[in-house]
Amino acid sequence: MDKIRIGIDNLLSSECISDQLKVIEEKVEVKRYRESDISISLLEREIIDLLVIPLKKVPTSLPEGLVIAGLTPRIYFQDVLCIRSESVDKKKTLRLKDQSVVGTNNNSQYIQLKSMRHDLNIKNFKEDARHFMSSLENGKLDAFLIPESDLSWMKISLSDYFTIKMHPSELVPTPGEGTLSFISFKDNIALRRLITSIHHKETALCTNVERRLLKRFGSDRSDIGAYCYRDSAGFFHAYASMKDQKENAIHVSCSQSTHLELDSKLYDLLIQKA
Repeated sequence: MDKIRIGIDNLLSSECISDQLKVIEEKVEVKRYRESDISISLLEREIIDLLVIPLKKVPTSLPEGLVIAGLTPRIYFQDVLCIRSESVDKKKTLRLKDQSVVGTNNNSQYIQLKSMRHDLNIKNFKEDARHFMSSLENGKLDAFLIPESDLSWMKISLSDYFTIKMHPSELVPTPGEGTLSFISFKDNIALRRLITSIHHKETALCTNVERRLLKRFGSDRSDIGAYCYRDSAGFFHAYASMKDQKENAIHVSCSQSTHLELDSKLYDLLIQKA
C-alpha cells in the first residue's frame, strides 16, 4: 500500500490534518473535497480509502462494510460563548445584555441556551466560526456559541473577544464532540493497522458511552447532548441533556467505576425526568 486516498472534512485545516496524520504521512496522498462532497458515500463509491471527519458528524450506524478505524485524543470538548464587547453585561447570567441576538450551530445548543436565558433571541444556523465572526463584526449578532474543538481544527483565535467556556455540566456538548474519526473499509486490514498507531482508546471508551446514548434515542435526535470522561482515579462521569415536552432543556448526570451500562442509566434518568 503505497498511497492512501483521503477525504477530509472542510472544517479541518491543513495544519490540523498534518498533525493528526504525522505517523503515516509518508504513505498518505491527501486530496481535499468541498464540504458538499464530504460524506460516507465517497467510501461506499470507493472514491477514497479513508474519511477523516469529526466524530460528531458520523451516524451511530455505519453502512455495511465500513468501520470507525480510529479516533484522535479528545483535547477540547467545551462550547465557547463569544460576545461582542458592546454586548457584555457582567451582571447578567452568561454576561449577555438583555435581548441579545445569539447564534448557535446545533439544536442541542439552542435548546440549552434558551433554557438558561428566555429573553435571548437565539438564531440556529448551520454555519462555522468564520461566518459567526463576520456576523459579530457587522453587528448582526451580539454573540455566538461554538465548540472549542471547531476553533482548534480551523486554527481560529477569539483573543479579541470576550469569551466564556461553558462547563459540560451547564451546557452539555454534542455526542462525540472534540475528536476526529477515521472511517475505512472493514476489510482494509493494512490501512486499519496504520490507523491503530494513532487511535486513542481512552477517548473511544468515553465517546462510545455518548454515542450509545444517542443511538437509543435515534441518530436524528438533534436535541441530545452527552459528554463522558474518566477521572484520575478511574471513575467515569457523564452528563446528558435533551428537551422535554415543553421544549425546555433537562439535564442529568451519573458517575460510576465502569463505563458499562452508563448509557443505559443516563437514558433511564432522562426518560424519568422528561
